[in-house]
Amino acid sequence: AVLVVDPTDEEEHQALAKFTIVMNKDDISYIHKA
Repeated sequence: AVLVVDPTDEEEHQALAKFTIVMNKDDISYIHKA
């Protein structure tokens, strides 16, 4: 699985905690805002 994030600052870093990881048929992790 591949997980890609880019926390450029504290606000974005905290926002990442609200993201939901969804696995697709190819076993790749997609990040979506909750």
